[in-house]
Amino acid sequence: MHETVNVLTGSIANSWVWADGSPLWAGSSPFPNMCDIVASNEIGRKDVSAAQLSRMEADPGVRLFLGIQQRYGWGLYQKLFSYVMMNEIRDWSVYSEPLRSAILIWFLSYGANLTTTSTDELLLKEFNSALQSISGQVVPSSAYARARALFPRPDVPRLY
Repeated sequence: MHETVNVLTGSIANSWVWADGSPLWAGSSPFPNMCDIVASNEIGRKDVSAAQLSRMEADPGVRLFLGIQQRYGWGLYQKLFSYVMMNEIRDWSVYSEPLRSAILIWFLSYGANLTTTSTDELLLKEFNSALQSISGQVVPSSAYARARALFPRPDVPRLY
């Protein structure tokens, strides 16, 4: 399942932060590992899901993506992937870190409708807490602001 997720996301764009050695993510694979847990449970393999959860529950990135999936469901990830395709991001490596992760966080925040003043940096704080544990690094608010400026409405393709 893990590799299927990597192939799926790779067919959308290359160099996802969770798969291609981003220094912020320390080479971890939290999104595919989260998918292993949730998808195996959803197809009735609770034993596989429980084993994967037991193996990965201490990973802060897996906990982050699992919490997001539990709160917002698969629909939020569907929006993320659609925003990436709509904005013709084919290779994430054209954005250096921390901007690359900031764009991902902004797309998720936008998709979850967390764009009001009181909620705008909610996911950024959650991501930064996980990233601090993973690599000792964070996405600064300035990078997040730049992501928002680059893609003010991720659901509307940019005019280049």
